Amino acid sequence: MTDDDKARLEVVKRTYLRAVERGDRHVYFLDGPTLMAMAEGEGTVDNCHPTDLGFASMARALTSVLEPILA
Repeated sequence: MTDDDKARLEVVKRTYLRAVERGDRHVYFLDGPTLMAMAEGEGTVDNCHPTDLGFASMARALTSVLEPILA
C-alpha cells in the first residue's frame, strides 16, 4: 500500500467515524482486506481489478453486512 493509499484510507475512515459520532446509524465500513478475505491473494488481477474469486469474496463480505440490515 502506497502512502497515497494509506492517506486516502484514513480520510475514508475519519469520514465514517465522524458520521457514526454524529449519530448516523446507517453508515457502514468494510476495508479491502475484509472484502477480499475469502480470496486471499487471488482476489485481483493487478491489485485493483477483481477476479471472479475477488467478486465472490466481496459479495460474501457484503452479504454478511446487508442481510441483517435488510431483515
